[in-house]
Amino acid sequence: MEDAVDKVERLQESITLGKSKLDDLKEKEEGAYEREDESDKKSSFLAQEVHEKVSTAEEKEREVANLERYKEEINAEINDVKCRINEVHSEMEKLQDCMDDLY
Repeated sequence: MEDAVDKVERLQESITLGKSKLDDLKEKEEGAYEREDESDKKSSFLAQEVHEKVSTAEEKEREVANLERYKEEINAEINDVKCRINEVHSEMEKLQDCMDDLY
């Protein structure tokens, strides 16, 4: 009979230990779910931040392209003005030569 009593006590201790381990596992599982939720929130936040930064970068690239085009237009105008100035100087030199020949 004592064997049966000892066996019952061991089984009860084993059951108690099993319940304790099960409770620990449940707590760890809850912690894991909380960490997973936190990771999902961080991931969503970072994805949104990346999207915003990419949008901003694309907008800045478009602005740069517009400024580059404007710069090219200005440089073309400057080159045209330089050519006209050279043409006027050339005309003035020709006129000066004509004036020199007349006098």
